[in-house]
Amino acid sequence: MPDSLFAGDSIVWTGTWLPDGSGVVSIGVDFAGTSGYDIIALRRPDWRPTPIVATQFTETSPSVAPDGRWVTYASNASGRSEVYVTPIGGQGEQLLVSRDGGTDPIWSRDGREIFYRRPVGAGRLELVAAAVSTTPGFRVTGRTALLDASEFNPAQPHSNYDVSPDGQSFVFVRRSATTRIVVIQNLAELVRRLGGRAGE
Repeated sequence: MPDSLFAGDSIVWTGTWLPDGSGVVSIGVDFAGTSGYDIIALRRPDWRPTPIVATQFTETSPSVAPDGRWVTYASNASGRSEVYVTPIGGQGEQLLVSRDGGTDPIWSRDGREIFYRRPVGAGRLELVAAAVSTTPGFRVTGRTALLDASEFNPAQPHSNYDVSPDGQSFVFVRRSATTRIVVIQNLAELVRRLGGRAGE
């Protein structure tokens, strides 16, 4: 039987592990009064939730940089969802990554890009790669639209896609009727009926 690492009514997502295995970054509720969703860290040995970003706005979809120094996330602080980055310790600026909207950020394995979804009107989304530099400080050096991501399911309050280690391919959940799970009850009777019709 596995041991429980942590539990609490204020934690709404299992989280993602820090690169050094010292804890997880997750999403909590109301860590700044009635702040709604906030970005939090839970670290060994006591797993006490500590806010990284807790404001009156909604912060979701945290992703930790491979070097463990930065966390990127989505926030509606500007009046719409945008992607930001901040130092993992929570003591520093919240720097804008996206432009013209952004959700569901994830880091590349080499830490040189942040991928996110951007709305492009009429219910469409595109996947964007923001080239970034983290030394000596964080800055965005460019943004490139990669592909139409409209047919892939988004998720809340975390991202539900990933990038390969070489940064050249992605895994998504397709939004399509062909990928629905269909439950068929009494299959034997259905087969018997279809077989009977075929023989008529």
